[in-house]
Amino acid sequence: MDSENFVPNLVGIPPPSFRFTMNQWHSKNSHEYKAAEKQHLMSEKIISESERTIEDAKEQVVKNKNEVDHQLSVKVFDIEFQKKQLETQKKLVDLEIEALLTYKERIEDAQKALSKNAECICRKCIVLREGRLGIDMCVDKVEIELKKELKLIESTHVLLNKTMAQLKEQVRKLRALNYVLMRDIEDKINCLSIDKHNATLKETSLNLSLYCGKDQLYPAKITVDEWQAFTQKNIDDAAKELKDGRPIRSYIDMLLKQVIEDLWKQYNVVNDAFRRRISEYKEAKTKLENQHCETVRQANAMMGNITQLEKAIADKEGFMALAHTRLGNRCQRPGVELCRTTIHIAMSQASLRYLLSTQVKLEEDINLKTNSLKIDEVDSLRSYYPELASPAPDLYQGDILLTPDLAANQDGRNAVISTKYKWPNGTVPYQFTSNYTAEEIGKVESSMRDIESKTCVKFVPRDAEKHYILINKISNRGCFALAGYRPEIDPMPVNFMPPDCFKHAGTIQHELLHVLGLLHEQARPDRDEHVKVLWQNIEEKHKSDFGKAPPSVVTTYGVPYEMFSVMHYPNMAFSKNGKPTLISKVSERTSSLSIQIVYVLGVNGKYVGHYVLPEEETNMLYFPSSLGDERYPELSSRLFQGDILLDSRVDAKNAVVSPSLKWPNGIVHYEFTSNYTEEERTKVRKNMDLLESKTCVKFVQRKNDEVYILINKRPYVGCYAILGYRTEIAPIPVNYMSPQCLNFAGTIQHELLHVLGLMHEQARTDRDTYVDVLWDNIEEAHYNDFSRAYPGTATAFGLPYNIMSVMHYPNIAFSKNGKPTILYKKDPNTPMGQRDGVTEGDLEKVRRMYNCTEQMSNTTSGNSPGVNPGNFLNILNIFKPS
Repeated sequence: MDSENFVPNLVGIPPPSFRFTMNQWHSKNSHEYKAAEKQHLMSEKIISESERTIEDAKEQVVKNKNEVDHQLSVKVFDIEFQKKQLETQKKLVDLEIEALLTYKERIEDAQKALSKNAECICRKCIVLREGRLGIDMCVDKVEIELKKELKLIESTHVLLNKTMAQLKEQVRKLRALNYVLMRDIEDKINCLSIDKHNATLKETSLNLSLYCGKDQLYPAKITVDEWQAFTQKNIDDAAKELKDGRPIRSYIDMLLKQVIEDLWKQYNVVNDAFRRRISEYKEAKTKLENQHCETVRQANAMMGNITQLEKAIADKEGFMALAHTRLGNRCQRPGVELCRTTIHIAMSQASLRYLLSTQVKLEEDINLKTNSLKIDEVDSLRSYYPELASPAPDLYQGDILLTPDLAANQDGRNAVISTKYKWPNGTVPYQFTSNYTAEEIGKVESSMRDIESKTCVKFVPRDAEKHYILINKISNRGCFALAGYRPEIDPMPVNFMPPDCFKHAGTIQHELLHVLGLLHEQARPDRDEHVKVLWQNIEEKHKSDFGKAPPSVVTTYGVPYEMFSVMHYPNMAFSKNGKPTLISKVSERTSSLSIQIVYVLGVNGKYVGHYVLPEEETNMLYFPSSLGDERYPELSSRLFQGDILLDSRVDAKNAVVSPSLKWPNGIVHYEFTSNYTEEERTKVRKNMDLLESKTCVKFVQRKNDEVYILINKRPYVGCYAILGYRTEIAPIPVNYMSPQCLNFAGTIQHELLHVLGLMHEQARTDRDTYVDVLWDNIEEAHYNDFSRAYPGTATAFGLPYNIMSVMHYPNIAFSKNGKPTILYKKDPNTPMGQRDGVTEGDLEKVRRMYNCTEQMSNTTSGNSPGVNPGNFLNILNIFKPS
């Protein structure tokens, strides 16, 4: 290396400075190492302590969590337990409220029934009895008992209102308690939801967050003991109110039972009073009528006596001059005979005036008794349809006992039985309870025999049969039966409440037909084609009783609808306002009376018209009618179709005669009552001669014949006759009220043709082809008098319709407003129903009925030119409104 170039790059050595020694260096390093080692040991100790602390903390956290989980589960259990207790009590409270509301409805129904049924009927009876006249307007037992019944009803209203107030207060308390329980349950549910959610959370759960509130809660206002006491108090309060509610229900049960028993007891007392009073009226009326007949007989005898005296005087007029001459010559001797005869006449005339006055008074008194009898027996007596009067709420349609399955199938307007409920082999075993008397058993078995005689079913006394009907006699349950054969019910119950259910065979047979499986006629599927249900007039609780069955579950077996059936409701059934609930459809018009007429197999016509006649009454059945004018007195007789007197042995639904009722050999035996004058006899006999001369029938004066017509002359009852030949009636009555019924030959002939078997011309099956019936102008009570025969059940013998027949109604028959009730279609101005005399058509019917071979010459009395003569003879098996 070049020395010159190297030198400038050299650095100078600094001067020597202070230096540590190696010992110092080693000492320093050793000290720092020891310090670091000490720090390291301390760090390890701290780390170890920290790890132990962490483990302790972790263990404590887990322990705390497990304790909290346990406390939460215990709390959840406690809440659930108290919640279940609260829910149980609330359910019991709800049931109690529902039960009390049901009892409230029962009380309301009882009050409505009292107001609309019992009270209404009682007040109506009291008001109706104000229509009594004269001496009959007295304070009798019936009036006293009716007022007692009204007082009982009013006191029952007060008691029921008081009970209703207590019941409403109890319901109010229970509802308030129910609200508290519901709030408590809701709080429990919310708390339960929170605690259950907390119990499900874990340290690894999502959505965990820090609580930003204070590290402790505010001091609790309610302690755990207070919380439990609050819930327990609610439970105890509920138990107390439930305990308080049960006696109220028991009291209502007892009260309603007592009310029903008291009302039934008073009801029976009133009905007994009615029956006794009716019996008194009948007895008094019978005595008055007998006295009246005796008075009339004495008056007639006195009139004959006067006639004889006047004749005696007339016979002595030729000797009067001789008597006066002798009186002048023998002035010492009085004219005794002449003087005594005059006095005798005066006495007889005075006696006659007294008898006539007595007759008028007796007739007035009879009218009073008739009026009172109608009020008490027809308008007020409340036992015509006892099967509709049952107070039991579990009976459907008034008298059908529903089983649970039938009740379940009841949809408000349909409750019917299936054809599967027929009795096996048509045999019904039966057994009576021990409280039946022999007389009552006889009545029920008599109705059974009636049904057996006309059907193939049999009612047999029970031997050892498992399935049978048990016929009870429970006082306060009305008349009812279980519908059809129900083997799951042993025994099958039937009830006849004494005495109402035993009064009429039709009532007994009604229930027996239920037993056989028949429902009410108005429940048929085709019901609405024949009758109209006036729902607005039906009590709300009985609207379901007017249900009709669907075609899929019942059968009518093709039998026509029968408004006259004993299974049909009356037209006023379950009425809430006294107006009809059922009316028949007749040419777009109703026929209230026709539904009121019911029949049954073997009832012997006891249900006819508005009147239900007792056994001891006459065999004649009267139908209401109104007065006709003087040319048609036969419309004033208050009978069926004006002048037809029905025998109770004729099926009431037919109201006509059959061919078997023709007079044998066409010979009619007759006899007049003694009160007929010779002139009156001659008028009737003259018309008999006319019929004899134009037909082959004969009217023969009775000698010893058992079957004959007795031609009476009763006043006030119009003209009437029984249809045809009746061997069971002796004598067969005919009446001509004098002088009205004897003024026209046609009126006399009209009744004689009824005797021979002819019905009214306007009742022909083809009536509506020739005439129009104006229902709007007819009095409602007489709709039935315009009924006509069913097609195929009557014959007109091939003769045309005869509007001029002596058997035809006049144009304004039974008019309520003076306007026509029946008009000829071809010419509405044509008069109908003359009473001048029989037409050729009338006579031809008699000839064809009695098979007369000899043709008679035409009569000239009443055959109008241009009008086809004709009439018809009704030989029906069924006779109903069109």
